Amino acid sequence: MRWYHGTLISLAGVLTTMEPVYAQVRSASPQGAVASTTAAANRRDDWQRPGDIFAALGATAGSRIADLGAGEGWLTLRLAKQVGPTGRVFASDISDEALARLGESLSRDSVRNVELVLAEDDDPRLPFGTLDGVVILNAYHEMCQRVAVL
Repeated sequence: MRWYHGTLISLAGVLTTMEPVYAQVRSASPQGAVASTTAAANRRDDWQRPGDIFAALGATAGSRIADLGAGEGWLTLRLAKQVGPTGRVFASDISDEALARLGESLSRDSVRNVELVLAEDDDPRLPFGTLDGVVILNAYHEMCQRVAVL
Protein backbone atom coordinates (compact mmCIF):
# COMPACT_ATOMS: atom_id res chain seq x y z
CA MET A 1 0.00 0.00 0.00
CA ARG A 2 2.39 2.61 -1.29
CA TRP A 3 -0.03 5.54 -0.99
CA TYR A 4 -0.65 4.89 2.69
CA HIS A 5 3.01 4.46 3.58
CA GLY A 6 3.98 7.72 1.86
CA THR A 7 1.15 9.60 3.49
CA LEU A 8 2.17 8.41 6.93
CA ILE A 9 5.78 9.43 6.43
CA SER A 10 4.76 12.80 5.04
CA LEU A 11 2.29 13.45 7.84
CA ALA A 12 4.75 12.31 10.51
CA GLY A 13 7.39 14.67 9.12
CA VAL A 14 5.09 17.67 9.19
CA LEU A 15 3.74 16.90 12.63
CA THR A 16 7.20 16.55 14.15
CA THR A 17 8.34 19.90 12.76
CA MET A 18 5.28 21.87 13.80
CA GLU A 19 5.20 24.08 16.86
CA PRO A 20 3.88 22.32 19.97
CA VAL A 21 0.17 22.33 20.55
CA TYR A 22 -0.73 22.69 24.19
CA ALA A 23 -3.63 20.87 25.80
CA GLN A 24 -6.78 22.82 26.31
CA VAL A 25 -8.59 22.75 29.61
CA ARG A 26 -12.33 22.35 29.32
CA SER A 27 -14.59 23.70 32.00
CA ALA A 28 -18.31 23.48 32.44
CA SER A 29 -20.40 26.19 30.81
CA PRO A 30 -22.16 28.62 33.12
CA GLN A 31 -25.72 27.59 33.99
CA GLY A 32 -28.01 28.35 31.05
CA ALA A 33 -25.21 29.16 28.62
CA VAL A 34 -25.27 27.50 25.22
CA ALA A 35 -21.91 26.93 23.54
CA SER A 36 -21.69 28.14 19.97
CA THR A 37 -20.85 25.26 17.65
CA THR A 38 -19.30 27.71 15.20
CA ALA A 39 -17.07 29.18 17.90
CA ALA A 40 -16.11 25.69 19.07
CA ALA A 41 -15.28 24.65 15.49
CA ASN A 42 -13.13 27.77 15.06
CA ARG A 43 -11.23 27.00 18.26
CA ARG A 44 -10.71 23.45 17.07
CA ASP A 45 -9.43 24.79 13.75
CA ASP A 46 -6.82 26.72 15.75
CA TRP A 47 -5.40 23.72 17.58
CA GLN A 48 -6.03 20.92 15.05
CA ARG A 49 -4.64 23.05 12.18
CA PRO A 50 -6.41 21.43 9.23
CA GLY A 51 -4.27 23.40 6.78
CA ASP A 52 -1.17 21.59 8.04
CA ILE A 53 -2.98 18.26 7.71
CA PHE A 54 -3.97 19.07 4.12
CA ALA A 55 -0.39 20.03 3.28
CA ALA A 56 0.98 16.80 4.77
CA LEU A 57 -1.58 14.76 2.83
CA GLY A 58 -1.01 16.65 -0.38
CA ALA A 59 -4.79 17.22 -0.46
CA THR A 60 -5.54 19.53 -3.37
CA ALA A 61 -8.39 20.03 -5.81
CA GLY A 62 -9.28 16.68 -7.33
CA SER A 63 -7.61 14.54 -4.62
CA ARG A 64 -9.22 11.34 -3.34
CA ILE A 65 -8.74 11.24 0.43
CA ALA A 66 -10.07 8.90 3.12
CA ASP A 67 -10.93 10.13 6.60
CA LEU A 68 -10.56 6.94 8.65
CA GLY A 69 -12.50 7.14 11.90
CA ALA A 70 -14.43 10.12 10.54
CA GLY A 71 -17.02 10.19 13.30
CA GLU A 72 -19.44 13.07 12.77
CA GLY A 73 -17.12 14.60 10.19
CA TRP A 74 -15.23 17.57 11.60
CA LEU A 75 -12.30 16.84 9.27
CA THR A 76 -14.43 15.27 6.53
CA LEU A 77 -16.29 18.53 5.92
CA ARG A 78 -13.04 20.47 5.70
CA LEU A 79 -11.48 17.87 3.40
CA ALA A 80 -14.53 18.02 1.12
CA LYS A 81 -14.05 21.75 0.70
CA GLN A 82 -10.29 21.32 0.20
CA VAL A 83 -10.55 18.70 -2.57
CA GLY A 84 -13.41 20.55 -4.24
CA PRO A 85 -16.12 19.23 -6.54
CA THR A 86 -13.68 17.20 -8.65
CA GLY A 87 -12.25 15.45 -5.57
CA ARG A 88 -13.72 12.78 -3.35
CA VAL A 89 -13.62 12.15 0.39
CA PHE A 90 -14.36 8.73 1.84
CA ALA A 91 -15.63 9.07 5.41
CA SER A 92 -15.09 5.68 7.04
CA ASP A 93 -16.32 4.84 10.53
CA ILE A 94 -17.70 1.85 12.44
CA SER A 95 -20.52 3.91 13.97
CA ASP A 96 -23.58 4.03 11.77
CA GLU A 97 -25.04 6.65 14.15
CA ALA A 98 -22.05 8.97 13.63
CA LEU A 99 -22.22 8.44 9.87
CA ALA A 100 -25.96 9.21 9.93
CA ARG A 101 -25.27 12.53 11.69
CA LEU A 102 -22.51 13.26 9.18
CA GLY A 103 -24.93 12.44 6.36
CA GLU A 104 -27.39 14.97 7.80
CA SER A 105 -24.66 17.62 7.86
CA LEU A 106 -23.68 16.81 4.28
CA SER A 107 -27.30 17.11 3.13
CA ARG A 108 -27.89 20.33 5.07
CA ASP A 109 -24.74 21.91 3.59
CA SER A 110 -25.31 20.43 0.08
CA VAL A 111 -21.93 18.68 0.13
CA ARG A 112 -21.87 16.09 -2.67
CA ASN A 113 -18.28 14.91 -2.86
CA VAL A 114 -18.27 12.72 0.25
CA GLU A 115 -18.99 8.99 0.33
CA LEU A 116 -20.00 7.49 3.68
CA VAL A 117 -18.41 4.10 4.35
CA LEU A 118 -19.59 1.86 7.18
CA ALA A 119 -16.37 0.16 8.29
CA GLU A 120 -15.84 -2.97 10.34
CA ASP A 121 -13.51 -3.38 13.33
CA ASP A 122 -10.84 -4.93 11.13
CA ASP A 123 -11.61 -3.39 7.72
CA PRO A 124 -12.10 0.28 6.83
CA ARG A 125 -13.74 -0.86 3.55
CA LEU A 126 -11.94 1.75 1.47
CA PRO A 127 -11.56 1.53 -2.30
CA PHE A 128 -8.42 -0.35 -3.33
CA GLY A 129 -5.62 1.43 -5.15
CA THR A 130 -7.46 4.69 -5.86
CA LEU A 131 -6.70 6.93 -2.89
CA ASP A 132 -4.22 9.78 -2.79
CA GLY A 133 -4.12 9.79 1.00
CA VAL A 134 -5.59 8.50 4.23
CA VAL A 135 -5.82 10.42 7.48
CA ILE A 136 -6.66 9.20 10.97
CA LEU A 137 -7.38 12.09 13.30
CA ASN A 138 -8.25 11.52 16.95
CA ALA A 139 -9.36 7.95 16.23
CA TYR A 140 -6.34 5.61 16.18
CA HIS A 141 -6.50 5.05 19.95
CA GLU A 142 -10.09 3.81 19.53
CA MET A 143 -9.16 1.09 17.03
CA CYS A 144 -9.03 -2.38 18.57
CA GLN A 145 -7.55 -4.15 15.55
CA ARG A 146 -5.01 -1.55 14.41
CA VAL A 147 -2.80 -3.86 12.34
CA ALA A 148 -5.74 -5.27 10.39
CA VAL A 149 -7.12 -1.77 9.78
CA LEU A 150 -3.80 -0.43 8.57
